[in-house]
Amino acid sequence: MRCLFFECAGILKEKKLAQGRLGWVTADDVADEMSDTLLRAMKEALPGASLEPASDLARQMRLPKEPEEIELLRRCTQVCELAADAFIKAVAPGVEDFAAVAQATAAAVAAGANKYDMIISLDPADVSLPPRHKHFQAGKPVSFELTTEYEGYWIQICRTLSVGPPSPLQKRVFAACRDGYDAAVGAAKLGARAADVARAVTDVVEKAGFAGCIRYGVGHGIGLDIPEPCSIDVNSSAVLSDQMALIIHPSIWTEGASGFVGGPIIVDGRGPVILDHPQREMIEV
Repeated sequence: MRCLFFECAGILKEKKLAQGRLGWVTADDVADEMSDTLLRAMKEALPGASLEPASDLARQMRLPKEPEEIELLRRCTQVCELAADAFIKAVAPGVEDFAAVAQATAAAVAAGANKYDMIISLDPADVSLPPRHKHFQAGKPVSFELTTEYEGYWIQICRTLSVGPPSPLQKRVFAACRDGYDAAVGAAKLGARAADVARAVTDVVEKAGFAGCIRYGVGHGIGLDIPEPCSIDVNSSAVLSDQMALIIHPSIWTEGASGFVGGPIIVDGRGPVILDHPQREMIEV
């Protein structure tokens, strides 16, 4: 890492950019940190520069997505949905979770995914986790989230299915997730507060009788990293900006039923642009 940075410093000196204020940006939006070794190397190679953290500035520049970026996000969403379809087709009583996830992974990679990940819940008693050599059971819901990276851009979608006919409670849970998703998308307007988008979900879920049952965040930004700003949270002070990409994914885990519904949207002055095909009904396999 030191050698690589000294090469970079040499280029800065050639271009007469080694003096004055230089901003540094980490590669991780979740933990904005830099190793002590690299920071010392920067100070050693550029003694005349004023080195300042600039991650916030870079994030603000990244928020609005260009048309070409939105097209890549749309393509990434298509890849993610192909993987979801492959997973759903592979689910059956007695099938191991790894076997179904392998089908999804193969479909994603065949369609051009660079990276692919999945968390699933095979029982309402368990929140979503990576596959763990468990088997699908008749009468149980399956809630899952797929994460895909395509040409440098990330997307997530969330779906819920039932192995056999869903119970009345399972139908209620799914409906609450779906309606919460719809409410959040409707609230995700240009200039809206992220907190109000989150409350649109929690209001629906609580009125449906599932207060306190949301086990994951309601949503977050997406794009070149996962997550990106901003968090869709009732305590957030962020305001939605034009052409930013968001994942909206309400979830409910309660005794006897679970639900995970959602996908990507683009915030637009004319109204939210939905990139996926949101799940409208329970999927029975």
